[in-house]
Formats: sequence, structure tokens, C-alpha cells
Amino acid sequence: MVLVVHEKSGAATLKHNYWNGGETYWDGKKGFYNALGGGKLSWASFDQLIRPSFWMNTVRNLRSGVRGNFVGEGRILGGMYIVRKGDEGIAYKFEETVMGNLAPISEVLRVCSEISGVDLNDASVQKAKQQEAQTLERQQAAEAAGLTECEGDVCALPPPSKL
Repeated sequence: MVLVVHEKSGAATLKHNYWNGGETYWDGKKGFYNALGGGKLSWASFDQLIRPSFWMNTVRNLRSGVRGNFVGEGRILGGMYIVRKGDEGIAYKFEETVMGNLAPISEVLRVCSEISGVDLNDASVQKAKQQEAQTLERQQAAEAAGLTECEGDVCALPPPSKL
């Protein structure tokens, strides 16, 4: 697995604290980020500060212990690609649309399983699926209560004891 960052500031801390076992690359020209945005950078606008989903993402990250450094350009939205071997191309693409959005883990696991041949019945995979099912349940409850500003798992935080 590979992590691509667009700034050197904080990259060593990010790799040490959150990115175990994978390679980290600096993309100073932001080619990866341009590719995610269909040829241009995707920027978070200031109106995101009034979106409930932004604040739910922020709370989720704080509860999980993820800490940012507030240094550099934090408005460029990221995402992920799952790439097949050789020239077989992209198997999956996720674009962050609200700062802090996460790719749906069950979809990521499904695609990784397909291209790697790893069985999805592994215990750690089952645990991730259970967590996502709980998240979906909370999201549906939030939507039923009239909270329509939900994207991914942003409206459905697990209780702090589960993080």
C-alpha cells in the first residue's frame, strides 16, 4: 500500500503515527490530487464549515485520536485509488467531497478481496463489516430523524467507548 502526500510538513509524523507498513510518497506537483479531481484540484470551500457532515467528521476524528497539525494547505480534498497490478488499471476510486469523509470500508474490502484473492471471511474483515453495519444503522436513523446532510458514515458516530 502507498500513501501519497502533497506536503512534506507533517508527513513523517503521519507515517509514524498512522501509516504502518506502507510506502509514503511526496507529490509536490499534486498530480495524484489532480487525477482524483478529474484533472484539477478539488478544494474544500468555506461553506463546508456550516455543514453538519464536516463537524461530524471532525468529532469522529477527535474521538478516534487522529490529530492534525494545522500546518500547510488543508483545503485540498483527497481520496483513494485501488489499483490493479501491471497495466490493468484502477479497480476503485473514492473522492473526498467533505473534509474528513472516509471511503466505505466494505466496498474497499470487497475490491481488495477481488483483486488480491484474499477471503472476506477473515475475522478482521468480519469485524470491519460489523462496524460498517452499525454505522449504516446509525446513518439510517439520523436520516429518518430528518438529518439529511449525511455522506458515508459522517452522521453515525460510534459511542466514544467503541473508538
